[in-house]
Amino acid sequence: MLIADYCDIKKRINLLRDYIDYRGSLELLAEESSELTQAAMKLIRVSEADGNLIYPVNKEKYDIEKCQTNLIDELTDVLTCVFLLFDDAEDAVNSFVNYGAVNERLDEMIARIEEDKNVH
Repeated sequence: MLIADYCDIKKRINLLRDYIDYRGSLELLAEESSELTQAAMKLIRVSEADGNLIYPVNKEKYDIEKCQTNLIDELTDVLTCVFLLFDDAEDAVNSFVNYGAVNERLDEMIARIEEDKNVH
């Protein structure tokens, strides 16, 4: 992230602090996380509905591209909430990401998949 972009984010967060406290930030995160879950599930349904095999959907109303765009929008909303929660950190994004923990989680996911492949 460019320093100018981060400074712009910090300015906006400081403006929001007059209206949204820590609890409000957590409530907003919970709400946006729920919307992210819904967007992900809708993308799954629309993707699997190809040929109306699982979930018949109105393909004129819901298409994969719209669902992908919606998923990205909701993810951006969640990340915005994260910025609100970690606004005191010098580098908000890197302050809450524990890259070692992310690598551990990825290793655990890989191990589960490999174990499942060996069982079947």
